[in-house]
Amino acid sequence: MLYSYCVAPQTAHAVGRAKHLTYLIGLLSGIVLLSLAELGAVADQPPASALPQGITFLEESVAGPYVFTGTVTVSQPAQAELRVVFNLGEQTGDHYLLSVKGNEAQFYKVHGGNNQPLGLSGTINWQTGEPVNFSLRRERWRISFIYGAQVITRAYDSNLDGNRVGYSAKDCTISDWFIQELGEMYMSDDFMRPPDEESGWEVVSGTWRQQSLRVDRQAERMQAELSANAFSYLGKAAEGRALATVGYWFWEGYLWQAAMRAVKEGAMGVVGYYQDPDNYLAVRWTSRLPTSPEADRLELIEVKEGQENILAETQGGFLSGQWYQMGLVVSGGLVTVYIDDQLRLAARTDHFGQGQVGFLAEGEAGVFFDDALLRRWAVLSEKFEQPVPGKWQVLCGQWALGQDGTARVGSAGLAAVVGGEQEWADYKYGADVQAGGGGLGLIFGYTAPNDYYIFRWAPPGSPVAYAGQAQIVHMTDSQAEVIKAAPLQHNARSKARAKVTIQQGLITGWLEGKPQIQALQEGLPGGAVGLYAEQANSVAFDNVYAEELPPPSTAHLAKEFTDVKKHRDMAEWGSRRAPWIAPEDPNRPDARWQTKGDYFGDKAVELTIPDIGSVAGTMMITVDADPDQQPSGYTLTIIAEKDSKTLQVVLLAESRKLTEGTVEVAGDSCSVRFARQGEYLITIVDDEVVFKQPVE
Repeated sequence: MLYSYCVAPQTAHAVGRAKHLTYLIGLLSGIVLLSLAELGAVADQPPASALPQGITFLEESVAGPYVFTGTVTVSQPAQAELRVVFNLGEQTGDHYLLSVKGNEAQFYKVHGGNNQPLGLSGTINWQTGEPVNFSLRRERWRISFIYGAQVITRAYDSNLDGNRVGYSAKDCTISDWFIQELGEMYMSDDFMRPPDEESGWEVVSGTWRQQSLRVDRQAERMQAELSANAFSYLGKAAEGRALATVGYWFWEGYLWQAAMRAVKEGAMGVVGYYQDPDNYLAVRWTSRLPTSPEADRLELIEVKEGQENILAETQGGFLSGQWYQMGLVVSGGLVTVYIDDQLRLAARTDHFGQGQVGFLAEGEAGVFFDDALLRRWAVLSEKFEQPVPGKWQVLCGQWALGQDGTARVGSAGLAAVVGGEQEWADYKYGADVQAGGGGLGLIFGYTAPNDYYIFRWAPPGSPVAYAGQAQIVHMTDSQAEVIKAAPLQHNARSKARAKVTIQQGLITGWLEGKPQIQALQEGLPGGAVGLYAEQANSVAFDNVYAEELPPPSTAHLAKEFTDVKKHRDMAEWGSRRAPWIAPEDPNRPDARWQTKGDYFGDKAVELTIPDIGSVAGTMMITVDADPDQQPSGYTLTIIAEKDSKTLQVVLLAESRKLTEGTVEVAGDSCSVRFARQGEYLITIVDDEVVFKQPVE
């Protein structure tokens, strides 16, 4: 069974919503509730010189991402004023401020006594005399204010790290407020559990049950503990729509995906930002075979107060009986839909702003769902349609928005601007670039003005030192350390799509979909992204897009049967040897085990060598091999001697030696990772890089 939540310890401060608190206590361990009424006093105030006037501060200080939430009741909408101070530095007085006056809401950054607007102002339509839920989300780089089920305004900044939160209200009342701290988001479910085991899923409508993938008479007698993965979640709707949900109300910025298979015609999909049965986002996919108007469609639906609105749609339905993987990404108002990792739909919405996830099924025959996965997924999308104060920070040069909706450089020399989350680690980042006669680039890994990386290039004849080259550069204290340079494989004199990908330390720069340069940088930190120009004062950038990359997938091995006597006929395919072709004589010294499948692109083999020093022996790992030709591919050979903790390590290309060395092992065993990453072969023993060899 694989079913898990990974949520950092959550804390709620002050008076919470009664129903939600019961829910949180039931699902999370380590929750602490602190009531202002019970404590009988407000928090100690920051120094008077640093204290914004008229603010009541919460008892507890708060570090890290969180949601300040509660209900607000407005008596006089035109005169209502709400101020929320957050990330207040107790010594400096610097803080962020949400200011709502009448029906206008705006975020500010108060730094050194100066008020700087952040983001765009938003309009709020108060509901007079009724308590309405609100949420102020303070995440890593993103800030948003939600009233009811509407995102009123968004802002972007991560510079202030104070930990005090407070508020003031005029002609409105704040009640039932608490702070929900945000941890890492992760959930997976393969539905491999007994039917009576607690699952966390909540049935909203229709019928849902865990069931074998088989639909014959033996299906009800199948046992989960004796199966590799025979169970899934089956949803049916005799009429209307079947919905099942899971997760937490405060989830935002995530990828939610699952495998699904419809038994017959009907509709299937996933749900995000779920609030209640009348408010949620849904992906609805219909069969391609029926002749009804709704058939053969993929739709992104927004359900608001029970009314459906199609945000995006495209032609193309599913075939019943076939498995598909559907993914829904929601991040900062951008919604994207993937089918089998292919982007199919994209839209924007300011509704909901947070919520649970779930499944959708229509039809009496039902839909099977399996391998559900949710993980954090941050996206940056920028079309430069209007200035958004605080979203981009100018490092140098002059930048302005052109009338054509592009970011333009208005000065010679160096020009750089950055934005996004500094916590990003592995991600892809791209932009449309209109050449300006000089050097151009994409900034990544930005942590400070004197510490960031650039993928840059310049066409031949440009007035820069790297004319005719593509480079990966590390900028430190305004000095450019060239990590790697390569001849430019693109004319770079016209508009082009530029992209840089960073994954596990491997940096790849692309122009028009063709790789220009690769470099492997150990210890590459996460960081924000940006745009770069040098001696190119007519350059323009547009359609900036960045998103995190998922971790590399693994080759799945079937769970080994613990009692093969009951399943002798399945012992071979159900054992750990199943993905391998066994040698005719496994006892021969040169016996080779080969994978049954081919593995294309980047790949890694990870294993543990036991009993080091106790026995002598040789182990070999080969990648990119041709099973009909020996020797072939790249082979890592590790030789161990008895009574020695020193391992000899040799790397071969076919039969030719590329490099060799030795490794001292401290323990009785060691981990080994042999990887092909782009243009490099990487060998790691016990987290120590032994070889970083370019592929020849």
